[in-house]
Amino acid sequence: MKVNMKQKIIFIIIAISLFLPLLHYAQRSKARAMLAKDRSRLEKKISAVNTLLSETASKKEKSRNELTVIDKQIHLRGQLIETLENEILDITVLIPDLEIEIADLENDLGGLRKNYGATAQLTYKTFNEENIWLSILSAENLSEAYYRMVYFRQFSAYRTKQMQSLVRSQKVLEDKISALNLSIKEKELLIQEKQSEVEKLETSKTSKSSLYLSLKEKESNYRQELESQRLALKDLIENMDILPAEPAPTPLPPVSPEDAPKLVEKPKEKPKRTAYDPTGKDFVKQKGSLPWPVDEDKSIIVGKYGHTEDEYGNKVKNDGIFVRTPKGQSVSAVYEGKVTAVLKVPASGTMVIVSHGDYRTVYANLRESHVSTGDIIKAKQSIGIVRSDPRTDESIFHFLVHKTPDTYLDPIKWLEREK
Repeated sequence: MKVNMKQKIIFIIIAISLFLPLLHYAQRSKARAMLAKDRSRLEKKISAVNTLLSETASKKEKSRNELTVIDKQIHLRGQLIETLENEILDITVLIPDLEIEIADLENDLGGLRKNYGATAQLTYKTFNEENIWLSILSAENLSEAYYRMVYFRQFSAYRTKQMQSLVRSQKVLEDKISALNLSIKEKELLIQEKQSEVEKLETSKTSKSSLYLSLKEKESNYRQELESQRLALKDLIENMDILPAEPAPTPLPPVSPEDAPKLVEKPKEKPKRTAYDPTGKDFVKQKGSLPWPVDEDKSIIVGKYGHTEDEYGNKVKNDGIFVRTPKGQSVSAVYEGKVTAVLKVPASGTMVIVSHGDYRTVYANLRESHVSTGDIIKAKQSIGIVRSDPRTDESIFHFLVHKTPDTYLDPIKWLEREK
């Protein structure tokens, strides 16, 4: 009985030592999963930026947008390095904890082995088959013989549990050692990856510095060109007639009283439901949840809405957003509406204007259009393909949200999430 109590105490100690770290381990596992998810997202975005830069790598002529793309690349690499540092720190903290758990398990396992050895020795001396039967047969009566037999069975079951506990503890120890070795290896790989990203970051900074200097002389002309294009586009949008007046119905000829009974009144037709809301009320309700007109994961914003500052410290005004996209990027309507204009705009490709009551969405710098003036279109319907600049090979999509007669709204606040 004394041995049994000692074994129970050991089992309780092992159970507590295994249970206490579980909550902390679960929290840490969740944090590590979030870090891994962030790293995957950043790596995916960096890959998209690298693809955009590779499309213009062969062109000698560069624009200010290229600076913005490189700057985005630098920013993303900085975020990735920070995420890698957090992952390395998390593993650095985890390794000593695993080493302590392994040491505790080894001590507990040593105690289990020692007690199992004592039980095995006692079994060998007392509980071999011959001694068991002698003990049962030497009982003074049948009841005593029965209780002796039950006791031997209980002792045998207890020994079996000892063995099972020993095997389980050994398995836990082996798993912890494997986890430790895996963590050490993972830490080494993360350190290598971080070093590689640091080197790439320095290369990106050098590229930005070189491009910055090469564009500085042309910057003033480039800024004037953009402002001229902005004003021309603004003039076109604000002078566009969205809803032409319907012709007045032809009045019916007067009817004489004698002819009145001959007229048969036609049943009133129910008004046909249009494919979109002409008042714009439903469009307003969608603010903050409209789908992106281009693939968000593969594109980056190179020109923000409103009054901003460029790389050279100059004040710039944008009525919408400029989005750098891959070549051949498809453009889709963000909401159902009526196409009120499809125009060729100098230096801005094709422009499509879609009416949503008092609001318009404008899709500019398209290579081609898939819709025509007067079309009623649905949300996410293809509108056209982004145009690539023949000088730089850049594909820059221009998107605006306009409220008549002359108010421009921040498109980012209307789309489902920021880039």
